[in-house]
Amino acid sequence: MPLFPVLHANRSRCLRVMVVGVLVLSAGVLSVLLRGGDLLVTPDALPPRSDAVVVLTGSIRGEQVRRHEAVRLLKEGRADHLVLSAPQVTYFGVWVPDLMRRHVESVYGSETARRVLLCPHNADSTREEAEALRPCLERQGWRTVVVVTSNYHTRRARHIWGEVVEDAHSPLRVFVHGLPDGDFESRGWWLRRRHAKTFLEETVKLAWTYLFE
Repeated sequence: MPLFPVLHANRSRCLRVMVVGVLVLSAGVLSVLLRGGDLLVTPDALPPRSDAVVVLTGSIRGEQVRRHEAVRLLKEGRADHLVLSAPQVTYFGVWVPDLMRRHVESVYGSETARRVLLCPHNADSTREEAEALRPCLERQGWRTVVVVTSNYHTRRARHIWGEVVEDAHSPLRVFVHGLPDGDFESRGWWLRRRHAKTFLEETVKLAWTYLFE
C-alpha cells in the first residue's frame, strides 16, 4: 500500500479525534462554568418549626451572616433555641464562649440570649465540628435541627451531618440552610477572584469528603 495515503488517513483520524476531544473538553468547561455552582449550593427546604437552629463556625464575615439569619429564624418562631458553635479558646485573655454570649446579649437582647446554647469545642473541620456538636444536641433531647452555614458549604455539610447523626441515640433530623455571605455566588462565580477561589477550595474539600472520609 502506498505510504502517503496511509499517512494522510492517519493524520485525518488524529485530527478527528482531536476535534472531538476539544469539543468534549469545551462542553465540560462550559458545563462547569454554567452549572458548577449548583454542585456546591444545595440547601434544604426548611421545616415549619425546629427544636434548634445551629450556627456553624467560619470566617468572621461568614459567621456574622449565619448568626443574623439564625436569630431571624428564632424570632420568627421557626426554632425554639439557638445553638452557637464556640471555639474553646481565649482571645486577648478572654474566654471566647463567654465573649460570644455577651455579644449576643448586647446585639440581640437578653431574651434572645436566654434561648442560646453555647457548645464549646476544639474542632478543626466540618466533620469534627459536627461530631463535637452532636452530643451537645443529644443531651437536650432535640429531634429536629436546622444547621445554618454559607451557601457554598451546603452540599458538603449535609453529607457530613447525615453521616454523623446516622446512629444518634434518638432519631435526629438535620436540615441544612445556606445563604450567601459574600464569598460565593453560584451564577457567574468565575467572574470574581474571591468566588472562583471559594469554588476551587470547596470543590477540593467536597471531593476529599466523598473519597476519603
